Amino acid sequence: MNKSNLYIFLGKVFHKRVFPKNHEFLYSYKSLYSKNILSFSNYSFYKQKDVFFNYDFNTKQVNEGIIPWLKKIKTDFSLNDEFLELNLLKTPNIFLKKAFNPVCFWFVNYKDKTIGVIAEVTNTFKEQHSYYLSNQGNPITKDLWLEDDKKLYVSPFADKIGRYKFNFNQDPLAIKINEYDPQENLEIITSLYGEYSQASGFMKFLMYMSIIYNSTKVIPRIHIQALYLWIKKFKFYSHNGNGHVK
Repeated sequence: MNKSNLYIFLGKVFHKRVFPKNHEFLYSYKSLYSKNILSFSNYSFYKQKDVFFNYDFNTKQVNEGIIPWLKKIKTDFSLNDEFLELNLLKTPNIFLKKAFNPVCFWFVNYKDKTIGVIAEVTNTFKEQHSYYLSNQGNPITKDLWLEDDKKLYVSPFADKIGRYKFNFNQDPLAIKINEYDPQENLEIITSLYGEYSQASGFMKFLMYMSIIYNSTKVIPRIHIQALYLWIKKFKFYSHNGNGHVK
């Protein structure tokens, strides 16, 4: 991966519970947006050269889920390697410290149009599930909503069974996720939006320090918001030793 493929992402995360009670928060979100990270000819990741950050691509989610799905859409829709690109919005590991990403997004672009998105979700029990979203090889436009069943426990204040609706826009980058409970009530509205740009010199160093600082606040923020929901007497759902939906 060339250094020129790394971009600083500065954005906001908005999260609002609309049923059965109201609760919302807005946080700044700083991360990396990495472009063209994979060779579609041999499905190997380009070498990472950044001295501050790195990604671990040798994981079960990548090897047994993401790579096979990328191979499938390339074959199913007869896509040419030359025009395929895989981009990643994800907070990287910092030196030897592994970053926690509640969700990260892999964007599959073809001829500069997004045709597929992978939402890779990780809960605080370190369980993972990826949602594979596509428009049958066609561009995913900003007015299109893609759906998938909820398959992973992500909060003690939400049932692990339900449904997601996803909406994506690339310019500017904006992601919307609506979460529905098992009774089809719209329960949670989440949006992530912002812009990515390259930085150099001292400004790049400051942005990197900001990403490191932001990364350390993820887990504390999750616990603080859980405390607020507990105080407001939201219904509690136990993990019960397995966060996956069978």
